[in-house]
Amino acid sequence: MESLIGINGKPFSTRDVLNKEMVTIVFYLSPECGACAEQTKAITSNMNQMKDVQFLFVTAYSQESTEAFLEDHNIQNYENIRFGYDANLTLQQHYQLQAVPSIYLYNSIGQLIQEWTGYTSVEVLEAAVDGKIKSDSSREKDLKEMWEKVEECPEPTEEDFSKLCWDVVENLEDEDTGVYNYILTLRRLACVPKGSSPENTNKLIREWWNIYAPNIKCDLEVLALKNQNILKYAVHLMRKQFITDLVEEYEVNIDYPDDDGKSVLKFCEEEIVALKAKVPVDNEHLKNVTDICNNLKEGKKE
Repeated sequence: MESLIGINGKPFSTRDVLNKEMVTIVFYLSPECGACAEQTKAITSNMNQMKDVQFLFVTAYSQESTEAFLEDHNIQNYENIRFGYDANLTLQQHYQLQAVPSIYLYNSIGQLIQEWTGYTSVEVLEAAVDGKIKSDSSREKDLKEMWEKVEECPEPTEEDFSKLCWDVVENLEDEDTGVYNYILTLRRLACVPKGSSPENTNKLIREWWNIYAPNIKCDLEVLALKNQNILKYAVHLMRKQFITDLVEEYEVNIDYPDDDGKSVLKFCEEEIVALKAKVPVDNEHLKNVTDICNNLKEGKKE
């Protein structure tokens, strides 16, 4: 459900263009990669055998540098191929991409069930796809029915973002109330169904966060910081539990640049430098911020 840029230059979300009931293959490529070109030929020349599959071709390269690739392979002629530019490297970070081509196979209820790195023969892809299309396990039926009962999650408003900012400001480390409040807000914004399992709850919150986190700007009267992302506020306010929950519980993407071009990791490191420069040094404050920075770095590694 990540935002991509289409061939026409307009942004789109996968939730808007992909059929939830179909098997999906995400193919991450580079237009300058020979193996990617061969992989594309293998897929497009065998499209009759995979007509029940929808493809999402993705690249981090710009439209200008990809135009020749698209024309050479006639991508626009295939109704079941959607092409998107990962301009903000969101999907690249989500998959922790190490090499191209990389291929990700999702079943008809949105579960990632298999992935390949490097050129993969079409026979292997067909076998994997055929197995999932013909699969009719009770678990897949139950999960599909559950998803069909969940209403479409509405787009968050500025008021929603402000509410989450205030939840973080009011989150005191020695009180359960603040933690409880931001968890409730996250569940509501991510449209987590009542009685949802912890695994599904974490998945929904993670997907919601990775889409909307760059838009969550905290501009509150209580701090000199203005229009900064919510993670920087959490660091400045020493909201260790909030950071810990995001990194360890929900495993969200925390390594994205803010409007000033700095990620929360960079901000955290600068906060430590500033605290060390103060006389006298507030060692307790310094320790808390250092712990948060270490937590963030561990989250990035994972």
